[in-house]
Amino acid sequence: MKKRFNNERDSSEPPDKKTEISTGDIKAGTMLVDILGNMWKLGKTVGLGGFGEIYLASDDISGDVSADAPFVAKVESHTSGPLFVEIHCYLRIGKAAAIKQWKTDRKTQHLAIPHYVAYGSHTVGDNKYRFLILPRYEKDLQAIFDVKRKFNLKTALTISLQIVDALEYLHDNGYVHSDIKASNILYNEYKKKPSTPNGKSIRYSGCRPVRTCKVRKIQRVLRTNFYLYNEESKTEAQPMNNIDQIFLLDYGLACKYVTSTGEPKPYDYDSRKAHAGTILFCSRDAHEGAQSPRSDLECLGFNLIYWLTSDLPWSKSSDPETVHKKKCRYMQNLKPFLEYAFNFEYPRFLYDYFTYLQSLEFERKPDYSYIRTLFGKALKEYGYKDDLLLDFDNREGWGRKQKKTKCNSENVKVKCAKMLLQRAPLQSNLPVRRKVIKRDVVKRKKDWISQLVDPEVIIKRARERKLTDTSENSGIQNLDIHALNPTSAMLDVFNKSMERLNSNGHSPRDRGDIFATYIEGYTPAMVEVYNRMKERQYLEYQAVLAKLKRSKKKAAKRVQSAKSKVSQAERATVNKKDKSKVITLKRTYSLRG
Repeated sequence: MKKRFNNERDSSEPPDKKTEISTGDIKAGTMLVDILGNMWKLGKTVGLGGFGEIYLASDDISGDVSADAPFVAKVESHTSGPLFVEIHCYLRIGKAAAIKQWKTDRKTQHLAIPHYVAYGSHTVGDNKYRFLILPRYEKDLQAIFDVKRKFNLKTALTISLQIVDALEYLHDNGYVHSDIKASNILYNEYKKKPSTPNGKSIRYSGCRPVRTCKVRKIQRVLRTNFYLYNEESKTEAQPMNNIDQIFLLDYGLACKYVTSTGEPKPYDYDSRKAHAGTILFCSRDAHEGAQSPRSDLECLGFNLIYWLTSDLPWSKSSDPETVHKKKCRYMQNLKPFLEYAFNFEYPRFLYDYFTYLQSLEFERKPDYSYIRTLFGKALKEYGYKDDLLLDFDNREGWGRKQKKTKCNSENVKVKCAKMLLQRAPLQSNLPVRRKVIKRDVVKRKKDWISQLVDPEVIIKRARERKLTDTSENSGIQNLDIHALNPTSAMLDVFNKSMERLNSNGHSPRDRGDIFATYIEGYTPAMVEVYNRMKERQYLEYQAVLAKLKRSKKKAAKRVQSAKSKVSQAERATVNKKDKSKVITLKRTYSLRG
């Protein structure tokens, strides 16, 4: 089978998101009827997608749809696959009663899952459309991110905490989202109300602290911290719904990861589903066509890095295979990856988060409580309140730890003031210094009787005495060599040893008087250093002499060999001359013959 990516489809499959599908037949004022027979009236277009358009919608069909309509209608062609998948996903997870029951069981303030409203089909001429009615939300995180280009740590963690709750609910129902990103996250902003009807701030409430201390500085601290204490109690008494509610939308790529029996599907590479989702954020499992709960959590981790830094190391690559290889390489070297992304100053919780995901098996259920605790501790570690309020005005990035800031120092003062106020009446509020009790150091007297009676001490002293006695009498200087009937070699070794002992360990042969025993103005240690220096110089001198001797011997050998060669050559020439001389014998005749 030919391998194809997520943006390549057969003619029989629904068109890609990049392929524009016209919904020009549907205009503002069109009446829609859902499967239950309820009427819906469409308003103006508020969004445009790859498969269709998003319109304002209202169940009040008597008049025009206003700009503050409470619903939106997502309209796409009937051949669009993602809207079909999204509708069936909402039918299983988007029931308002199920969402409310889950929040009650988990004791959570908010769940970032939009509830299902209605769906149906609509026909205009020969064209058939499918529509989905959903609640309308105020803002889109991607639009804010395009302006701000970065979220601070509190905002990123607050979004992540709500997304983790939504993912737990989604995974409990057997689905994975597969496309977590800022453009699929919408939110409703909490409108803060003035604390008093007149809009005036109250410094503190309750009775005024009694002035039982003459130190004015401590009086000021008591007043100020009493005000802070009461302000903190006010913030803790806020209602539970005073939060910025976010919602995770667009379930067009959602899929079930469990079988009909509820068991997780095993890992299976599927080239038809490979690289599903947004290439920049999708998980390594999604690149291989496999989906599980850990895939959504890894996708959330990549979004966290992108929200805090506005960049990812593979953001400039458009090829899905190249992006997949880079993600695998960076995740195998997690610490260098985070150092590169955050310029060597990365938040510790991200390292722990990705380390946990790497240890998580494909079919295993994630520990959502651990992830929430990890994010919650990070908020407190960097000095933020876990109030689920988003802050888009402060673009400080991920910031620095706030443990030593003014805010925390005031909290410490609040605790001190609270402790002072809880003292019994008619007592001074001045800090009481503890009296330091000096203890007499009793010198212990030595118990000589116990030391004398102790057998271990007696044995130790006897052993030391024995060693000293043997060391005094033993040694080569006290040895009678002639009584041993020595050989000549033994006598030579004995004489050399005696010479070395008499010269304090140095061999006196061929050295002369190079070692000094006393030099005026020198300490014994300085004299010893001087003798060592002289010894080193002497050894170097001896080495040079030995080298010269060896070189002279070599030169003599070379001269001798040259002379021998010359003599051999002379002999050879003489032999040639002798051979060249021909001796002619004269024949003589005898008269006798």
